[in-house]
Amino acid sequence: MSYIAKAVVLASVFISSTVASAGLSIDLSDIKQAGSQFTYTYSFNASDMKDPDCLKQDAEFIENVTLRNHRGVYYIDADHDVANAQIVYKFDFSDLPMRPTSVTWQDRLTVFPHKTDSERSTMISEWSVDGKSYTTIQEVTSVSDKAVDSGKNTKRNKIDLPSGTNVVYYRVRFEPNEKEGKLVGGRNQWNRSGTNTLLFRASFELKPLTTQSSSEGINVKVMAMQDTPHIFQDMVYPAAFWTLDTSKGWRFLGATHGHSGGVESVDAPNRSGDKALLCHVTVNKTNPKAPSWLTWEKPLDPQLNIQGAKELIFDIYPLDPIDFDIYMQLGREKGFGIISATWKSIGKLKPGRWQEIRIPIHPTRPSVDAFRLTFPCKAPNVPDRQPIRFVIDNIRLDPKPESETAVFTVAMRAASPVKAAYFQHTSANQVSDDEAITFDLEISSLKKFKGVLQVHGRNKQSNQTYTWQAPVSIDTQHALVTTVIDHPSSKIGVGLANYQIELVSEDSVLMASNLSLEVSGFTSEHMNQKRHQLLKWVGQIERIAAQLKQKGIGVKEPSISLAVASWFLKDDGFVESDYKNQKAYGIAMKQLDDIQSILDRTQLALNDRATGKITEMSSEDFKSDSPVKYERGQQTQDGKPLLMIGPISDGTNTHLLPELGFNAVARETGIRDWFSKYKGHGEKFLNQFLKEGKDAGISLHLLASSHYLPEPMPKTYAKAKTPDEGSGMFPWDVLSPQADRLFENWYQQMTAVIKDEQHLVSIGLANEPGYHVKQTSQSFTQAFPRWIASEYVNIDVANKQWDSQYDSIKSIDLKTFFELRKQSKGAEWDWQRFVDQQVTSFFQKRKNDITSQMPDKAVWTKLMGHETHFGFAMLNEHTNVSQAQTVLGTDGGDPIWLDYLKSINPNIPIYNTEWHFMGGVDPNDTQQIQMRMVDGVTHGIQTGLIWIWWRTPWNSMANGGEQSIIRWPKTTDIVGRTSFKLRALAEPMIALGNADGGKVRLLYSLSANTHQGVNYIHNLQATYDSLNRNASGHRFVFTHSLTSDDLKGVSLLAASNTQYIEPDAARILAKWVQDGGTLWFSSPVTWFDPWGHPVENQDNTFEDAMITQGVYRYGKGKVVVGVLPDLKSHCTGPWLVGSDGELIKHVDIRRVSHHGALWLLIINRNDGEVSGQLTGFDNHWLASKIGRDVWNDEDVNLSQDILVSRFGVKLIKFN
Repeated sequence: MSYIAKAVVLASVFISSTVASAGLSIDLSDIKQAGSQFTYTYSFNASDMKDPDCLKQDAEFIENVTLRNHRGVYYIDADHDVANAQIVYKFDFSDLPMRPTSVTWQDRLTVFPHKTDSERSTMISEWSVDGKSYTTIQEVTSVSDKAVDSGKNTKRNKIDLPSGTNVVYYRVRFEPNEKEGKLVGGRNQWNRSGTNTLLFRASFELKPLTTQSSSEGINVKVMAMQDTPHIFQDMVYPAAFWTLDTSKGWRFLGATHGHSGGVESVDAPNRSGDKALLCHVTVNKTNPKAPSWLTWEKPLDPQLNIQGAKELIFDIYPLDPIDFDIYMQLGREKGFGIISATWKSIGKLKPGRWQEIRIPIHPTRPSVDAFRLTFPCKAPNVPDRQPIRFVIDNIRLDPKPESETAVFTVAMRAASPVKAAYFQHTSANQVSDDEAITFDLEISSLKKFKGVLQVHGRNKQSNQTYTWQAPVSIDTQHALVTTVIDHPSSKIGVGLANYQIELVSEDSVLMASNLSLEVSGFTSEHMNQKRHQLLKWVGQIERIAAQLKQKGIGVKEPSISLAVASWFLKDDGFVESDYKNQKAYGIAMKQLDDIQSILDRTQLALNDRATGKITEMSSEDFKSDSPVKYERGQQTQDGKPLLMIGPISDGTNTHLLPELGFNAVARETGIRDWFSKYKGHGEKFLNQFLKEGKDAGISLHLLASSHYLPEPMPKTYAKAKTPDEGSGMFPWDVLSPQADRLFENWYQQMTAVIKDEQHLVSIGLANEPGYHVKQTSQSFTQAFPRWIASEYVNIDVANKQWDSQYDSIKSIDLKTFFELRKQSKGAEWDWQRFVDQQVTSFFQKRKNDITSQMPDKAVWTKLMGHETHFGFAMLNEHTNVSQAQTVLGTDGGDPIWLDYLKSINPNIPIYNTEWHFMGGVDPNDTQQIQMRMVDGVTHGIQTGLIWIWWRTPWNSMANGGEQSIIRWPKTTDIVGRTSFKLRALAEPMIALGNADGGKVRLLYSLSANTHQGVNYIHNLQATYDSLNRNASGHRFVFTHSLTSDDLKGVSLLAASNTQYIEPDAARILAKWVQDGGTLWFSSPVTWFDPWGHPVENQDNTFEDAMITQGVYRYGKGKVVVGVLPDLKSHCTGPWLVGSDGELIKHVDIRRVSHHGALWLLIINRNDGEVSGQLTGFDNHWLASKIGRDVWNDEDVNLSQDILVSRFGVKLIKFN
């Protein structure tokens, strides 16, 4: 059939020779707003063509154009036998308070083959701003042998419109080849339906019209708004977020490939008159392309302040059962270090009632940019293609932060015609020199009005005042008033100033007023003047220190403070950089004040040395030509106890570390720097690191991190890593021979560089590794039955341990075994032991790779140490320490963790290779920082590598930025001076860290931790805390390795709520109690073996005692259950009691006898001064109560009340 014939048989829907139609009407409600972006989009879709009047309704002008329907496919084409045809659209924005700035066209032109030249035709789409002069968008011309199509409706280049454009025209022309030629119907088509849903689209970007006014020092711009983003009815952000009265701004993420969901405002169930939000979702689990996570989210702009808040609380009313985890995420994660303040499941919830959800807030960031509820929608209990609905209401923070938002915002007091007004300070709260103050007012008004914006400024120090004012005209219901005050200090001077913003009518009637805005003004001239004065003072004090040093007087500690001051004050130093580059004016001035106080104290310290009031202790420097040894729990060099303390560094300013009080530095190299794309980087880095350390004369510590992967992975090692094994920080298949060879290759390359470098003291094998195996792991699937065969005589024995029914060992597969682990404690226990052994074996090989070539190097793994990291949660510290380390490597600093780790092998020191003592601490709280450092060392840390040494930008949201030691001079000074003092007192400090626990031990069971979970560790912590009167420290014994010798001399064993124990250990404990020991349980328990079966062959009397609260005799000893034993009879004194005779629990005391001297350490862990009497002395230990507090250089009489300052430290020596 010919094209003409086809055209003839088409069912004609609408034919017009010339039609002037109604045209488009664009309303303000058609404009979309996203933040400060405004858009208008006109779309003509296939579904629109079903209406025969569709062209008439919107097109401005139609000439000789037909809309046809052929078997459900719609065409818009030129009429037959006409000389020309066209369609014109007019987009008129003249009546709107905004104008188009650009447009993007999407259309499709199609012409079919012609038989003669007279039938040749052309189609052209064009645009114009005046309807007369048009610019071509695209053009197609027919050819004789095939159809020509401009293609699908893909985006064309964006067209920027001339300034001031009010109207934009779009035209499509159908033209024959020659003047006498005629168009042939059906051969020229403007868009078509069928496979094309979108036929034509015009996408405009708009800019609101603005009015501007200014007077001296103030510029005001009024912009019309389609909506006010921060105002809902008469509520101003963030009030509507807390009450959840509106769904405005909420969104559902993930509604693709069959998933659907949303957020709606509804009446709160059973709460008359209250509104709440309904979150709903229907999950499609059958589509593999569907997203794995779905999220309800409310972006928070400006961000909400969470500083000081401990909990996020909200109410939830499930309408359907929620039998799966939905996670509460406060704040999005962005890149490295910017992490959520919360990440916790709201739990599994039953429908039909309100429930309060309380989520702990972690201080990972000062403010948050989103409230999110998110869940893995493919999890087993998530229903498929069934609605899941719940209502949330009343979000709140407890305690409520002082300011709700991260920047200054306020709901202004409003009066007619202003309905509501929102104020936001948009510049920094500190300005310098000629910087401006800027702020925005969002106004929702009842009618148009004219008024005056007034800003009343007052300097709070000098009391200078000035009023800036400018006229404003509000011509729309919603408006944004942007205000700039230039160089405010020129009117009211520098310093802290108060600004009152008011909007008044032309006859001075108040329409809106804010709370006072406070902004500090500074000048670079004043900053530099003070900086130079302090530099001059540093020089004067340095000359005094040099004179004392020439006389043989120790001035090392004051010299540290002088080095810190010089480092911060020098040209382009931290103070000047923070002021000029980061514009942290107040911080820079605070640093100058801090340095002034440091110099005051330094001058006094030098005076005390000059008069003989203080004799400074000396510390041994690190000797790069002498090996560090580990013997009898001590780290030594040339036979003398040695503490190594220094930062984890980025490589800058290493040469300064000795001047700042340190004798160590740590760096990190990644496996990727030794292979593929980055090969050669590792060797270059190591050589530079070794040179820096050698030049500085300090000890070097290297972390070999394997989570920075080679790019690309070498093909010979392609199977070293699969998605089924490892963790983010250790992503390797430890059973893969390729992983073995890869690490051997890497270690050989590193060894070639570092082998003969004596000042490189230690090497770390991994950075916070964990290890998990999926049931799809091929290597573990193959290895597990072999391991079972080595553990059990036959499958019957294994089945008995697991309560399972396997036919044979060969029939064990991970899929069924993983299901079994959920019900069988025995299966879980064996699986964890199996994985642990494989991982430990891999790490042991790495240790051997190092020690076989470099036997003098310490080898460690950075084990995480917190309540959720004990046991199998990350790496089993017991096997890792005993087989794969030569020291005790960790990044944990909690006292219980350090004592626990030290108990695994008391003969080796703790290497804290990411020493945190700044987290959650005011960086200028020098007392608390000092206390935490002393606390760590006296709990076993002998090498402390401090996190962190580089400076995080002041405006960074990254977690941990506040732990940057060198952000503040006071922090740098106290850490350096404390490091020096600890090293000078290495001998007693190490001895205190090796305190053996005296007559008291705590019991730890790996199997109890495995089966009882974090509740077991919480109970263990509570038991540990209750023993704080024991001045001989704390030591643990372990059920999996317990011998009778472990309990020699022990009178009290604190077993917390241990329910799982090896049968051999149970028998040893029963015998020990029978011989006179006291076994203390925090609550009644029944003992099971690690596989979950009752411990057999126990004495009934002993077993009955454990299951009932009370104190029971068993042989010569006691079983104490659920009550406190007589701790005074077991614990080594002294302890501190208040005037009421009660133990002061937050004061930690340790004592030790060492080389003929008696040492007593007192630490106050609280933010408050305490006074009390030391009691519980053993007179054989301490004959005289007169001693010298060597930490604070003062005499002490322990027969009198002792005063300990907030976070105070006392180290008292008795000769």
